[in-house]
Amino acid sequence: MPHFRQFLTICAATLLVLTVGAAVKTNAYRIILLGDTHFDADIYHKELVEKNESLAKSRQPEFARNKAFWQERAARIFAAARTKVTPDTAFVLQLGDLVQGDCGTAEAHERMLTDALDYFKKAFPGLPFLTVVGNHDYRSPGGKKVYKRVMTPRMKQEIGAIPGNAGTTVSGTTFYFRHGPDLFVFINFESPDDAVIGKAFASHADARHKFVVSHGPVIPLDKGKRPDWIPYGRNAERRAWMRDLFLKHNVIVLTGHAHVISYLRYATEAGTIVQFMANTIWDNATPETPKVIGRTVAGYGSVVAKTKIEANIKLLAEYKPGLKEYYHARGAGYCTLDISPGGVEATYYHRDATTPCKTFKLR
Repeated sequence: MPHFRQFLTICAATLLVLTVGAAVKTNAYRIILLGDTHFDADIYHKELVEKNESLAKSRQPEFARNKAFWQERAARIFAAARTKVTPDTAFVLQLGDLVQGDCGTAEAHERMLTDALDYFKKAFPGLPFLTVVGNHDYRSPGGKKVYKRVMTPRMKQEIGAIPGNAGTTVSGTTFYFRHGPDLFVFINFESPDDAVIGKAFASHADARHKFVVSHGPVIPLDKGKRPDWIPYGRNAERRAWMRDLFLKHNVIVLTGHAHVISYLRYATEAGTIVQFMANTIWDNATPETPKVIGRTVAGYGSVVAKTKIEANIKLLAEYKPGLKEYYHARGAGYCTLDISPGGVEATYYHRDATTPCKTFKLR
């Protein structure tokens, strides 16, 4: 298995981390939050034969990026994140694209997934490790079947280790559970299960905070490349159904996918959606301090407008009237999510820093 030398950095923090679990409270608690990680190594691609030359060429920079990250930077980020583990830390949450995918066979993809899970369990000992499906987590021959076969029982096991969740049903890539007064709904952003999502909110309308965990954003970002890559992005009727449901329940969306740090607040008379996007894949272009790309509501849509793609321009115009706050920056690192009766705060740590970079008041 690759990456063994990275574990040499873990020992110093292990004893502290092993004390968590039984002491975790459900009224006020912490989550360690990770964005895209793209677990990867050359061994998983040995049998990959890509007939499409353009696609093969586009994948090479991603493989190089991942290799640089997993050779050293990943261990540094996770070592820093472990210093934020406290006795009230409930679990580690990774926001999809756990792995790179692009394996040549289903067997190689299964090894990649299981190796990634084993890595993170060792990196954060004593804590449940949860993840939501991302587009890369499927990206191999037979990837969807492999993901469901590997991840369904593992997520059921990890959720079952959270107090009060023994026996929680996890039968696919959309599922939910309660942690004390709060609801967590994990959705497959490319293929949401509306029945499960609807049941989650109908059954837990009394939840204090309602979190939607989705690899892809629910409110589109002002990005020139595929801003419509959101749940039901090309289906106006279903998109409106999901948006209205989330507004009714005033959800907090935790998301990844775009490899940026982003916060926005979308509100109408029906309710409020707060969306926070994290990113962990630290590449060569990650600046020493976050580079702010957009911070004003007035500027939302200006990037997409330059593409002159009418459908995307209309999509952002649909959301802009409800946008109340917007922050968008180039950065990578890890976050803590602190949840209490007083609200919800996400604190971002840039790269492998142990001092806070920016705190976002989500609720």
